[in-house]
Amino acid sequence: MASPTAIVPWVMPEDMKLPVAITHPSPEDRVAITDCIDRLVLGMDTNDAELFDSALAQNAQWVLHIKTLVGLQAIHEQCFDSDITKLDTTHYVTNMRIHVEDDGSKAAVTTLYEAHHYRGGRGAVSGSARYSTGGVYFMRLARDGDLAQGDWKITYVKLKPIWTEGDRLLVMQH
Repeated sequence: MASPTAIVPWVMPEDMKLPVAITHPSPEDRVAITDCIDRLVLGMDTNDAELFDSALAQNAQWVLHIKTLVGLQAIHEQCFDSDITKLDTTHYVTNMRIHVEDDGSKAAVTTLYEAHHYRGGRGAVSGSARYSTGGVYFMRLARDGDLAQGDWKITYVKLKPIWTEGDRLLVMQH
């Protein structure tokens, strides 16, 4: 008789972990970093290209489970234009940890996410096909401009789904 496959719970990959003892941002930087991440997800959910793009650095990298996109133009064209704007989505981020690095010009963030995806125009229709997922975002941010006045921009995004539910092909058909 074959032994059952061992079930192994998910563990945070080393390259996504922040130190246990983090260097906290100033209250102003915490608000600005949180706002940057909120602009990214709200831009996705409202199909607001200007808001979405405002969160990302020109040289940003977006690591998905199936591909890596490099540069704001590639992320915009291959993620925002080709997928996000074709769907009704909601993305939630919570349990955010922010670690300020270097001289205060860089930060690393981990946050949990939950995302729901429906075909465009079908999100409010009861019983519609959907794809939902939850997991961890790991992001790196840098100040864009002067250290004291620069806006925060996302330079690196990696997502690690922990769970999924529904029709994954729904988000891959575009």
